[in-house]
Amino acid sequence: NIGPSVVSSEPMNGARGIGPQPTITVSFSEAMAEPSADAWQLAIGGNEVPASATVSGEKIHFQPEPDAPLDAETEVTLQLDAGLTDVVGNSLVDPQSLSFTTAASELEEPTIHSEPPTSPFYVCASSWTFSGTTATRTKVRVEGGATTAEGWTDGEGNFSVKVSLVPNRLNRLILTAEDWDRNISSPLVYEIVGDCEPPRVVSAESTGEEIVVHFSEPVAAATVASAITVSAADGPVAGVIGLTGEAEATFTPAAATLPAGGLLLAVSQEVTDLAGNALVYPYSELF
Repeated sequence: NIGPSVVSSEPMNGARGIGPQPTITVSFSEAMAEPSADAWQLAIGGNEVPASATVSGEKIHFQPEPDAPLDAETEVTLQLDAGLTDVVGNSLVDPQSLSFTTAASELEEPTIHSEPPTSPFYVCASSWTFSGTTATRTKVRVEGGATTAEGWTDGEGNFSVKVSLVPNRLNRLILTAEDWDRNISSPLVYEIVGDCEPPRVVSAESTGEEIVVHFSEPVAAATVASAITVSAADGPVAGVIGLTGEAEATFTPAAATLPAGGLLLAVSQEVTDLAGNALVYPYSELF
């Protein structure tokens, strides 16, 4: 019938200089139950933020969500309440507040020579290489891809770090530099989608006033107009083609309605997705 107590935390209570993406691990005197949402709070700079808590036996791991890097010299406070219990329901006997402070940033942001041109940036690639310059004797880290990638600068401060991408998903890549004194630069954030899967036409439909084409993924607007044609028995049907959704194109005839009788819709492989992959095969349908 004895409730659990706090044994220690990593980082230690009152620690200064913690990283910009902290996971706070609290060790208790016995195995803990899954914590309820009102049994603890995590605050950043005095403001409560969404966070996750993961139980592992006698330890609970607390982490802000989303996992975004914190500013330098920011106070992080973890409040542990009596609502935390062991596996048989005994309450925490020593509720308390733990506080930490992120490291001061005395290191300038790296200069990147290979920045993605847009955000998010779509590319058919399994990795992205960040090259640039920063202070010498500095480690450059890129997180948020398939794995964490690291590299050291050379004697002139140049670096090149290749990070693997999780395919067909938005990779939110966070780049920081850390010198030998453990000063950490402010984070640089890039969003890249590694997409090598070609798009396809899922379906098409005629409403009598227009024809709508649905693709399996977002497509590049500039590639649609010349790739979609509609023909009647006496030749091509004049009209305007444009995107009406990221993955939807619409043909609107110049006349008030589509011509009566059979119509042939044709979609060529000029259509590409945002990464430049061409339509997997031409598509046609009779209406």
